[in-house]
Amino acid sequence: PYVGAQLAVLAQASPPKDVPHDGAPVMPPLHGEAMTFDPVRGRIVAFGGVADQTWLEGTWEWNDAAWYRADAGAAAPALRSGHAMLYHPRDGAVYVFGGMHAPPVEQRCDAWRYADRIWERVFDGPCMTERTVNASLVFDTRARTMLLLEGPAVATQEGFDGFDEDEGL
Repeated sequence: PYVGAQLAVLAQASPPKDVPHDGAPVMPPLHGEAMTFDPVRGRIVAFGGVADQTWLEGTWEWNDAAWYRADAGAAAPALRSGHAMLYHPRDGAVYVFGGMHAPPVEQRCDAWRYADRIWERVFDGPCMTERTVNASLVFDTRARTMLLLEGPAVATQEGFDGFDEDEGL
């Protein structure tokens, strides 16, 4: 399936009803989540994010009709937002790296592989960079590997009380 068409369908879809799918809660509107498209399975996969100051638990998939909670295993990445996610075509799996959790602000430096609805930790630090929040993962088709693009430099929680509107970003 064509990714652009899948995303267009998702964007035009009605919000899910407040009826759980297979006993799982309905995915709420989020901030800080990451998504990628799995072309082999024809699913959009989402993980992480925050809704109404509550961290979203679980892995969610869009099946052209509804969001549903998809993870089946006990192991899963810790709650997070601002993480990177991508589908690895050579491996046929989804990967998650980095991000953060708060309060207190806690940087994530681990990497996870998601295949057959099961998560497996593939890296657990130490941090290669301090810029794992809002980083990006891309697949280099020539080198046939994933590349990590560092996120922007962000203030740590010590002494950080937000951005001054006059200073800009």
